[in-house]
Amino acid sequence: MYFFAQLGSFLAFIGLCLCKQALSGGRPNPPWFAAPLIAAWVWSVVCLDVKRLHDLDYRGHWAWLKLVPVLNLAVAGAMLFVIGTPGPNRFGHGPGQVSVPGGRVPVSFIS
Repeated sequence: MYFFAQLGSFLAFIGLCLCKQALSGGRPNPPWFAAPLIAAWVWSVVCLDVKRLHDLDYRGHWAWLKLVPVLNLAVAGAMLFVIGTPGPNRFGHGPGQVSVPGGRVPVSFIS
């Protein structure tokens, strides 16, 4: 799910950039013109990374390791391929589960 969320974020960013270029009529834009798009994309990537780290039962500040040149590959690989913590962890219930009075049940069993 993390991969598809990151892919969707990237494709949305590319789509917004293409729309921006089409609306400008192909004229060159100043560099600050794309800054809001880039800031929104970076924000979404950081939020997805922190949520995934919480799913793995790590604190979100470990996402800073993605800025270190060699460690970024290991961290990104772990975030993509390591299975999340089953059930609740210290950050709450896992994805796809909700809290009910009798405990936690998968969302697919709730009608």
